[in-house]
Order: sequence, then structure tokens, then C-alpha cells
Amino acid sequence: MDAFCGKGEYDDGGIGSPIETFNSIQSIISSNLYLTNPTKINHIVNDINKDNIENVRNYIDSHGGVSGWNYKAYNHDFEDFKTFLLDLVNSQSANSRTLIFLDPYGYKNIDKSTIVDLTKNGRTEIVLWLPIANMKRFIDKSKQSDEAAFLPLKHFLDAFFPNQLGEVYSKMDVFEFINKIKDKLKINNLYATSYYIERDSANFIVYSLLLLIILDMKKY
Repeated sequence: MDAFCGKGEYDDGGIGSPIETFNSIQSIISSNLYLTNPTKINHIVNDINKDNIENVRNYIDSHGGVSGWNYKAYNHDFEDFKTFLLDLVNSQSANSRTLIFLDPYGYKNIDKSTIVDLTKNGRTEIVLWLPIANMKRFIDKSKQSDEAAFLPLKHFLDAFFPNQLGEVYSKMDVFEFINKIKDKLKINNLYATSYYIERDSANFIVYSLLLLIILDMKKY
């Protein structure tokens, strides 16, 4: 499930998450392993921009379409789509597994309760993308200001660090901030790890964070 799928294919020729997923599914269903042990695959995408949904559909149709798996697209605000997600993951059979990709436009739609609710069933894993450097940069400002621009970060911090805002501050090391967020995600027997992108390797500036929130590693 891709909750903020974007347009899929970009003007510079790059491809986004829904197309990467489509290509991976096509590769899987054509493999000998899948042919001998087929598994039902559902690919679900959502975006608030209807044109983005159409772009993804057009790409899939022009590259062989959907064959051997199910594809559904939705055009909802994330708050509405979140309700659908919760109903879907909690109504699936015990043998089903769900991977949710959250690459939000900023981070205003992401809070700890969403992650807790989506993973509570023990069958759902999440890949979460955060603009971590920008978030860290404005920690102190968000704690001191009631300006609308800082409310999403204030909400995020309040959810992850209730009554513990003293633990995080703008001048802290970015990797320390990353580790603190990861520690707060170790809930419902989940395991959280992180991957980052450097904008400037000389100065080691980390500007984006990918959090992989998966089921308890002890089970594997």
C-alpha cells in the first residue's frame, strides 16, 4: 500500500514508488518461485491529487497492465484513507501480510498513533520517509511557537515524546535524534531501523530519513 504515491513517472525520467512497486511485482509473478507457489498480491495506491493517480494508471496500462495480481487506486486525503487502511489491515486473514509505504508531503499526516494502530495486528510493516534534518532544525521553534507552520512538528513531537520534550532540541546530533525516534517506535513487538541520504557528504548533512518498521526480528 502506497499512501502518498505521487505521479509515478517524472519529467526527468525518474520513477517513483508506485512504479518501482509495479516493476517488482511484475518480476515476482514471472519468477519460477512464484509460479510454483503463487501468492495473491494486492497493490493499493492513494494520492490526494487525482492527476497523479491517472498518471500511475496510464503507466501501468502502457507497460503490460495488471495480470496475475490486483491493483486498486484511491484519490483521498490521507486522513480519510487512513480509516480505510485501518479497516483493511485489521480485516485481513491471519495469513496475510501488509507492507505500507508512507512518504508524506512533509510530515503533518504522520503521528505515532497511526503507526501503533496500523501495526497492532502483528501482520503489518511500514516504510516511513521523514525529512529529518528540517524537523530537527525547527524543534526548538516548534516548542516555543503557536504559529500554524510549526504545528505539525509540534504535534509529531508531542506524540513521540509526551512530557519528555526536554529530550529533543535543535542542536542535538541528528543521529541522536534519529535514534530517539527509532526507540519510540519499538512498540507492539516491532523492530525499527533507519537509512539516510546525505546532501553533502563533506559536511555529513543528513536531510532525509527512511524508517523501516518491521515485525519482531526474533520471529525470523
